[in-house]
Amino acid sequence: MEELYSFYNKKRKIVLNSSSGGAFYTLSSFVLKNLHGVVYGVASKQGKIIHCRIDNLKKLYFLMRSKYVKADFCNTFNECYEDLKNGLTVLYVGLPCEIFVLRTYLEKRNVILDHLICVDLICHGVPSQDVWEIYLQEKFGKQKIEDVNFRYKKLGWEKYFIRIKTNKKTYVSFKRKDEFMRAFSGAYSLMPSCYKCIYKGKNHYSDLTIGDFWNVKKYSCSYNKKGTSLIVFHNDNVKNALVPALKQYGSINKIDVEILKNVNPSYYYSTVKPDNFQKYCDTFEKEGFIKAVNAVSLPVNYSLKIKIVNKIKSLLNKN
Repeated sequence: MEELYSFYNKKRKIVLNSSSGGAFYTLSSFVLKNLHGVVYGVASKQGKIIHCRIDNLKKLYFLMRSKYVKADFCNTFNECYEDLKNGLTVLYVGLPCEIFVLRTYLEKRNVILDHLICVDLICHGVPSQDVWEIYLQEKFGKQKIEDVNFRYKKLGWEKYFIRIKTNKKTYVSFKRKDEFMRAFSGAYSLMPSCYKCIYKGKNHYSDLTIGDFWNVKKYSCSYNKKGTSLIVFHNDNVKNALVPALKQYGSINKIDVEILKNVNPSYYYSTVKPDNFQKYCDTFEKEGFIKAVNAVSLPVNYSLKIKIVNKIKSLLNKN
């Protein structure tokens, strides 16, 4: 079965600090507080993107927001195994391919999975950690990375920025101007397997999938301009356990699952390589990442000034 819902958390601060509408935070806080469980997700630690385990609400902030890099599993599979063996409820969040690997690992170790809740993400594909580190080196040199926010939403959900704090400065750039984000969204920098991903459509091994609910205003009254999540349930028991919690902490609406192809086609389809992909690869090999990105795509500026001008135009058109 597949059931589709739109969702956003009632608290503005949670939505603002989330990639979309706060579905991850809401589900995780419910597991931590109500089920006394643990949560596995992805954090940025001094520029390294890693999977990690948390067991209290105060640490949940570090796992919020998208990380557009293939994360290091570290020791989380073994930690998850030990938690399940000890009877804890575990919420493990990862990419569709990662959830498949996790389940395979746990099944081979013959651990009971009744207390495991797997959440995967609608995935466009991800760059490798190597590409990310090359970008950081070219962009920031020897500066120490202190914090990374791939979804800085001060000016909204759909026109978000990337923000990187170092020991010397805070870098903020529109998603269509920054080289890393342009390479990611333009599908130049993804891992080779992402272009032929088999974990699409009904080939999800999670209990539920979360992602962005683009164009939500056309389909649902659960709309928040700072972000709205979509949730696809694959497991009735998990759905029945979690939907009441989602209703308690936010706005949730059930929607026809057939519209998924319209609002986030990455749920069903792999990303296609751009026509000038080889030019990107050749330039990357000879001249580095940033020059490769600039060789195949043009930056687009988006500033607060532009937003103000657009808002004024909108108001004038109403009068």
